[in-house]
Amino acid sequence: MALQDKEFEQALIALVTADPRNSQKHREVVDWFDKKFKVEGRASFVTESKQAYNRPIEQFKHKNACVVFVYPDDAVLPPLEATATKNIYPELRILLFVKYSGKRFRIEKIWACAKNEIYDYFVAMEPAVEVINIPAACVMDGALQAMIESFRSALSVTHLSVRDEYLARIAASLLAKGFLLFTGLAGSGKTKIAQALACWITNAKAVKARLSIGDRLQSDRVKYVVEAADSTSVVLVQPETGTKASFPYELIDDWIRIIDEFGFSKETAAREIRDKVAVSTRFSTQQNSFESHLKAAAFHLIERSCGGTTAAAYAVVPVGADWTSNENIIGYRNALDESKYVTTPALEVVLRASADPGTPYFLILDEMNLSHVERYFSDFLSLMESDEPLALYTGGVDIPGIPRVLERFPRNLFVIGTVNVDETTYMFSPKVLDRSNAIEFRVGRDDMADFLSSPSPVNLGAVAGKGAGFGQAFVEAAGGAAELEDAERDALKSEMLEIFGLLEKSGLEYGYRTAKEVARFVHYHRRLGGAGWTIGSAIDAQICQKILPKIHGSYRKAGPVLRALGAFCREDLKADAAKAMSGSVAELDPLYEKDGEPKYKPGDANTRYPVSFDKVQRMLRRAIDDGFTSFAEA
Repeated sequence: MALQDKEFEQALIALVTADPRNSQKHREVVDWFDKKFKVEGRASFVTESKQAYNRPIEQFKHKNACVVFVYPDDAVLPPLEATATKNIYPELRILLFVKYSGKRFRIEKIWACAKNEIYDYFVAMEPAVEVINIPAACVMDGALQAMIESFRSALSVTHLSVRDEYLARIAASLLAKGFLLFTGLAGSGKTKIAQALACWITNAKAVKARLSIGDRLQSDRVKYVVEAADSTSVVLVQPETGTKASFPYELIDDWIRIIDEFGFSKETAAREIRDKVAVSTRFSTQQNSFESHLKAAAFHLIERSCGGTTAAAYAVVPVGADWTSNENIIGYRNALDESKYVTTPALEVVLRASADPGTPYFLILDEMNLSHVERYFSDFLSLMESDEPLALYTGGVDIPGIPRVLERFPRNLFVIGTVNVDETTYMFSPKVLDRSNAIEFRVGRDDMADFLSSPSPVNLGAVAGKGAGFGQAFVEAAGGAAELEDAERDALKSEMLEIFGLLEKSGLEYGYRTAKEVARFVHYHRRLGGAGWTIGSAIDAQICQKILPKIHGSYRKAGPVLRALGAFCREDLKADAAKAMSGSVAELDPLYEKDGEPKYKPGDANTRYPVSFDKVQRMLRRAIDDGFTSFAEA
């Protein structure tokens, strides 16, 4: 049966009969979608299986709402669908797979994100067609990959130089855990890179004010006290009678909107405001009838949010050399006035993140190791890890705006710490390193040459909020479960067990937490990597970011395990990795030289994990030269 829409059929005929070299062969399909649905569409005629591996990538880069793939042979469909699945993007609404027999067209499959008028039209055209819902995970992967590309473009405007491979590693690390360390050469831009990401993906607009336990509200004649509050609702109690009422913030926000829209003041009768709200609110008349409570809450929040300052979605906090307790992070109750709390920038961003769970927030701790990290950050680490409540203060009166307890670590809060190494700083303990990824930034000769060709100041303002559209997808992805395909799980298990065996010989084996977080990283790295991703690139990153940072000490202690890991990173030495620990076979040493030249180089064909092998060589060389080594370098 021919297609019922003759204009669409003619457009497809023009596509399949055009000269393959004609770059405008899909023009009639484009015009048809524009005329019919006012959307952008594209089409491609895929004549053989080998084309099916690149045509979706070519077509999807345009991010059109509708895409049509026409194919003549059933053998083309499986690779076409497989490639399409890995490259789905959020803007895609309909994907059609149309078989062309040489005489007629038949819609074989419709992929749809949701039912819409385009979906209804094509289903009506071909009622027996197979309909597949595009998985939300595929759409999310497309959004995450688009985020990486967009951030890469944004960085060029800021005049910051970041190698491409770092971007997916940074994003995957934050999604996997939410705590990331930037280490490397002083002045290499670590703090600015963290700022650029936070500035780009967050919106600088003020966060909606929210009520806090203990807040006192005044209505026309009655006083109320906030007895309970979370990110979605609030409970008000009338002290004189003890009566309580609970209200969703959405309803209070409706009152705030109407007050602003009509220019109402505190002198306006509560019933007048209530009647205006009733016209547009989705809440029931009964809920909206508590006009005294709602007016008091609305005006209290209006007054709180009109201070003229915006609440940034990230904070850069320079760590001081005198930080010896968690008070530098979470603040403390004022000893002279128990009704007040001495807050901190770190606590403020935590509270804002808790009140706005759909938006990403960032806490950037600059020069994190100027003090012993465990002394000021251990409670925060425990909060991140355990989800157990953290008490801010006990006893005494409730303090407006400050809850007594942080119930849980906000999953939309991402912590980045920068690390420098010199005589004024401290080493990180295994407790901290075990809970983070550590990414090293280096400046190569080519990087410096590019900078010196056109040295420019960093311009973060040029990208502020430009990536805010990706914020919700980033937060949603961070809260998801990590799932690996069977082949990925088997490959990861095999490599990690070999690494475990090598580390075990030196008493440096990792625990369940590391294994779990490595798997989560691999999951997100794959989703961010797109069609060209390999599991080897993810494992390489995790050896360098999770395994090597925990190796430090004297040459006698660190040398054997570094030699073994160096051999493990190479195809030509991997089988003898355990033997390399003894150092008795010179040819197994990662630093082995032949005729005065290094035999093993990170970029040669036998290097399985080039990033990790390069780092192993540098750590081992430092151990030999200085008698001591660590992951962080000056």
